[in-house]
Amino acid sequence: MKLIIDFQGNSATASLVSETPGVRAVIARAWGVYLNDERNVDEPGVADAIQFINRDTQSGHPPNIHEYTEGVGGLDRFAVCVLYHIDRVLRRPHGYPVSNTTVFLLKGLLRLLVESDDGQGPLATALLTSGIIGTITLVLCSFDASTLEGADDVRKRCFNLLTRRFDLSPSYPSLAESFKSNLVHAITTCAQNDLRMDDFLRTLLQRVLPRSLISHTVLSAIDRPVDKDTVLLFPQPDPFRDSELFQLWDRFNKTALRNVRILQAYNKAVSTSVLGCDNMKCEQIRRKNELMRCSSCRAIYYCSTACQALDWYEDGHRDVCSHLRNLRLEFAAEPETLSTRDRSFLHALVHYDYERTLRRSCVDKIGFIRQNPGEQFYLLFDYTRGFERPQVRPVGSPPDPNPSEGSATQWADQIARAARSGGRLNLVVVLVADGEHISRRMVPVRSPTSALHDGLSQIAGRITSGADLAAFTPRIMEDVSSLLRERKERGDHRPVWQRLVVPE
Repeated sequence: MKLIIDFQGNSATASLVSETPGVRAVIARAWGVYLNDERNVDEPGVADAIQFINRDTQSGHPPNIHEYTEGVGGLDRFAVCVLYHIDRVLRRPHGYPVSNTTVFLLKGLLRLLVESDDGQGPLATALLTSGIIGTITLVLCSFDASTLEGADDVRKRCFNLLTRRFDLSPSYPSLAESFKSNLVHAITTCAQNDLRMDDFLRTLLQRVLPRSLISHTVLSAIDRPVDKDTVLLFPQPDPFRDSELFQLWDRFNKTALRNVRILQAYNKAVSTSVLGCDNMKCEQIRRKNELMRCSSCRAIYYCSTACQALDWYEDGHRDVCSHLRNLRLEFAAEPETLSTRDRSFLHALVHYDYERTLRRSCVDKIGFIRQNPGEQFYLLFDYTRGFERPQVRPVGSPPDPNPSEGSATQWADQIARAARSGGRLNLVVVLVADGEHISRRMVPVRSPTSALHDGLSQIAGRITSGADLAAFTPRIMEDVSSLLRERKERGDHRPVWQRLVVPE
């Protein structure tokens, strides 16, 4: 190995080494043997192997990851060696604080991972299974304030590996693993120091982290005790150098607190899923296990055989049942981005956000009804970059511009059911992002009565045609508040989850 490294360090023979098949396998085999013998990572044998990798990743030739994995004994063994090496580097006798030796022992290996691992495929699977995300986060935390030469390169490679993985589905387990390894500390410390990592921090705080806060898996990783006086989930750090970054951090911190409160209520509650009978002439809302489901499409629920027959023969389910069945099979063939627990929690989150933003969305609905009399609408809850408030959209502008035949049929069926409900069924479409994969989900919100819908229509009807809506806003807000008080007195404000203590 010493001879190979000497040739690699000579400008006259460096290219020969890079282009010779099998050389990397020899180095990788020696590296693996040294690690297997539990040698210290800064001993000559390990250091020589790392010196080769450092030069190889800077040679201008694409690193041959296949030779490295073959030499060390396969993908799984390579992943184990990578994590073992990094762990030994961070925990060597003089590993804290990080030193020039730490940089030397890590930078080439991290470059090799960045250039060889696209986040997908067998190598990515082996690394993820071994716990690479948590380990890379620990490296980032170790270098979060270092000004050593080469520390920037280490940080950049760590952020590259993390953000690449977070942009791929499934992303929630990786984000949870990173949070458990103190990703928050790395973010806040990097933001407080002039480390030229702002682009990575902005990507995380503006796009990646907010969209993950709908996941039960992710929220469980950041869950911590909170009480009614808690105003931020994470302690407020010293001011960031960049005010925009601080605003993004503050928004994330507050949203995380709100959603963790919902998570804790969800976990504590003896919650029972409640659905409404899908015969829109029926007003029954019951526990899910008390309803029967269409045996063909398995998407529609009824409280009785009479309601099922009425919906089949008179309200059109017979025409759409086969399409809904095909849609279910179509979805079953695709990998599910949300776990069963994530999907269940998403319904609770949507219901909470529906109630939290209801006053504002009622005003928006009044504006829509006034401008588009007689036209149906739906609420769009966009969680792909966090969530502020729902958007009121006409049903003629569907959430999926290029739906499959089954999706188009399902959307048309939901519109028809909402129309037949007379205002008791609110169409809610939810956009969620797992990595860069965006999925659309229907989360209808049912109400026992149409009183709120009817009241909003009456308010819209009282506004003079052609008048400036802004001039009526104070009166509209007063009327909406009155409607919502009456709604709460009727108990209509919790139709989806029974005994779920939603935080105020």
